[in-house]
Amino acid sequence: MLRMEKNEQQINAKEKRPKKKIIFTIVAVVLVLALLGGVLRGVALRKAQTTAEQNTTKIVPVETALVARGSIETSTKVTGQLAPKQEVQVTSKTGGKILGLYAESGDWVSKGSTLLQLEGVEVGLQVEQARNSLESTRTTYENMLKNKERMDSLYKEGIISQKDWEDFNLQVKNLESQIRQLEISLALAETQVDNLRVEAPISGVITSVSVEEGNFLSPGVPFMTLANLDEIYVEAAVSEALVNKFKPGDKVKVVVQALDKAEFTGVVETVDLVPNQAKLYPVKILLTNKDNLLKPGMFAEVQLRNEYRENIIAVPVEAVIDNRSEQFVFVVEEGKAVKKPVKLGLTDGKMVEILEGLNEGEELIVVGQNYLADQDAVEVRNRGESA
Repeated sequence: MLRMEKNEQQINAKEKRPKKKIIFTIVAVVLVLALLGGVLRGVALRKAQTTAEQNTTKIVPVETALVARGSIETSTKVTGQLAPKQEVQVTSKTGGKILGLYAESGDWVSKGSTLLQLEGVEVGLQVEQARNSLESTRTTYENMLKNKERMDSLYKEGIISQKDWEDFNLQVKNLESQIRQLEISLALAETQVDNLRVEAPISGVITSVSVEEGNFLSPGVPFMTLANLDEIYVEAAVSEALVNKFKPGDKVKVVVQALDKAEFTGVVETVDLVPNQAKLYPVKILLTNKDNLLKPGMFAEVQLRNEYRENIIAVPVEAVIDNRSEQFVFVVEEGKAVKKPVKLGLTDGKMVEILEGLNEGEELIVVGQNYLADQDAVEVRNRGESA
């Protein structure tokens, strides 16, 4: 009996040992997990603190310019189109087949240069015949004049009759008349030959050509357009509200977009007193086209000054923030953005006058201002000379 009890106790002891190991293992795992969770919470807390610190010390990159004095001009803008002051439609006085065309669109030609040659064989023959007839008649006339003195002497001496003397003088007069007629005929024939060659009536640029060699050209029909571009008009049409602002002789600013917004000074030459069918008043403004940069057909913007202010504090329009309730700007002071309410004045769309709130020489934020709050730390990436 005693042995049996001992055996049972030994068996029970062996069964309890594995259970204790399992319990110890579970407890150890729980402790490790708890410790690991604490570590992770600490890391997360430190990250959150670091992020908060970084957000608190956020630095905004900006660009600045010094506040300076300048001028602002406002104007009324009218759109017009460029047209040559002098333009000629070239025609021929006679018709015929085109033998030669000596200029094309875009060429510059001088006055009197040959533009076109027409065929004219028959006209050339007429000139030759008229010239030969004139020379023959002049020879006969000169011979008659040589005999006139002798015929006068014979008549005075009574050797020839009065009728013979009068007939002789009549022949001389008839020859003089024939010579005058032949000279006219020759001049007309030579004019016809000259008309076969069409010359440039003015110096300028050929803007269009409507014929080719071999074509038949009719008299009086334009075949070429020639324009003098040394001076050029801006042709505009203005409303009744603006027409009285244009006066002949006034100087106006003209901007041509096609030439990188190049500016020119024009002089008002004509202002029509009667409106066109669109109830607008035609206006012509003369420009000097020194380098022939201005071309017919280009659009131009005529600017009439409305208001002009100088020696004022002016800043770029985009530097001003308008939240409806107030207008303000940011300036840099000791590495921080400082909000400054401002009072605005005249603007031309690019610059705006500051009546109150800014002083000359302050460092104005012109890029990045829309991402700022008052007292934000800033890093100036680029400093301009003046706003």
